[in-house]
Amino acid sequence: MVPDYRRLLDEELVRRYAEKGEQGAFLALFERYGHIALGICFNHYSSSQLAKEATQKIFIKMIEDMRTATIDKFKPWLLKSINNYIAWNSTNTVPVKQNRIIAHSQLEFEEVDSRYEDDNVADLIYTIIQRLERDQKECIELFYFNRKDHILIANATGHTPEQVKGYIQKGKIFIKHKVQEALRHVRP
Repeated sequence: MVPDYRRLLDEELVRRYAEKGEQGAFLALFERYGHIALGICFNHYSSSQLAKEATQKIFIKMIEDMRTATIDKFKPWLLKSINNYIAWNSTNTVPVKQNRIIAHSQLEFEEVDSRYEDDNVADLIYTIIQRLERDQKECIELFYFNRKDHILIANATGHTPEQVKGYIQKGKIFIKHKVQEALRHVRP
C-alpha cells in the first residue's frame, strides 16, 4: 500500500527518503517547498532562468545531502541549504542582484553615492559582507537580501531574535566602518 505522502510531516518524509529511498517522500517535500526555494532564488538572481536553474541545483544537492545529514527540523535546514547554495554560488559567479543591499542601507552609506558609482558601491559592500563572521554574514544576508524580519531569521538560524538584532547591528557597523575606510583612499 502506497502512503499518502501529502499527509505526512516533513520529518517523516525526510526519514522515509533517507532510510528507504522513497521518491514519493522527496516529491512531496518538493511540492511543499519548491515554490519557496524558487521565490528566494528569484529575489537573488538577475534572471528567471538563473533562478530556476539554481532551484533545480539546490534540490539535486538536497537529494544527496538528505541521505547523510541529520535533519531535526526540515524547513530551517532547507532555508539554510538554499542560503548556503546562493552564498557559495554568489562568491564564485556573482549573478546576484547585489544592489538590493544598497536600497536598504542607503541612509547609512549616503556619502558613498557621490564618490562611487552604484555598481562599485554594491561590489564594495558585497566584498565586505564576505569578510563578516559567519553568524553576522548569515543574518545580514537574510535581512537585506531575503528581506526577512528578525523573527524569521531567528527561526531559520536557531538564534534568538535579540542575537539576530545584535549580529545585524554589529555587521552594519563593520560594513560602515570598512566603507568609510575605503572612501578615505578615494577622496579627490
